[in-house]
Amino acid sequence: MDTLPSWVLSIVRCPTTKLPLRPANETTLEQLREEQQQGRLQTLQGEFVSRPICGLLINEASTLAYRIDDGRIDLQATTAIRILHPVAVRQ
Repeated sequence: MDTLPSWVLSIVRCPTTKLPLRPANETTLEQLREEQQQGRLQTLQGEFVSRPICGLLINEASTLAYRIDDGRIDLQATTAIRILHPVAVRQ
């Protein structure tokens, strides 16, 4: 996963819930990749997530995730990944 500077993590917020975001740990990434392979991972718009997941930021409620690709965070609410099993990804 791309490492983000701590100052970025201190200010970035979920555009939907306004909650702070934190990097997904490796266990969480593996769980979400497994859901993706099973065809169960969708965006808020209901589109299936097909691109490989490199890194994610997850909101404090563990309900939404935002992609990190090549050091860039995609904070578009429409492309946010819906987390169906938030208990499984709490850190």
